Order: sequence, then structure tokens, then C-alpha cells
Amino acid sequence: MHITHVQYSVKPEYADKNRSNIARVMADLRRMMPEGLRYSTFIKADGKTFIHFAMATDEGNAILRDLPSFQTFQTELKASGPEVAPDASKLTLVDSSFDLNAFVTGT
Repeated sequence: MHITHVQYSVKPEYADKNRSNIARVMADLRRMMPEGLRYSTFIKADGKTFIHFAMATDEGNAILRDLPSFQTFQTELKASGPEVAPDASKLTLVDSSFDLNAFVTGT
């Protein structure tokens, strides 16, 4: 399982468009309901700093990466010239109150 945290800040005038692009990605994922992928996005109180959190298998990562709405989201975010560029961090699980592998794979 891969656990990834991505954080970046957009220009204030791009925040609504970014939210809209994220909503398209999430709607596509809810329709697909892919096993092996749990993906959430949050926004800080400043209204322009986004945090993405994904837990995925290799297959789940491939589904996300190949999703047209996700590719559009990434392309448009880059073209917007973020105030703070996306910083991706791979995380390693120390412990959890529930079985994350079962949560991601649905087993």
C-alpha cells in the first residue's frame, strides 16, 4: 500500500476552479468505486491551501493516474501557476486504530 500526502497553495482567484476540478475527480471515483484506492482532499482555513491524502495499492494508483479528470486537474493546476508548488510526501504507517490494508482493499 502507498500512502501519499500532497500539499500546495493556489492563487486565490484559482481556488474555486481547483475545487471544481477536484469535485470532478471525486465524482468519477465515486462512480467507479475502485478497489485499492481511498482519496480525499482538504482545504485549509486560508481557502487556497489544499491537502490531498491518498491510500492506494499499485492498481489504485494506476486508476487515479490514468483518470482523464485527474489528468485535467493536474494540467490545469500546473498552468495556474500555484503560489506554492505541490509537495508530495510518501508516508509510512507507524500504527492505526483500524486495518488500513482492509480499508483500502475492502477485504
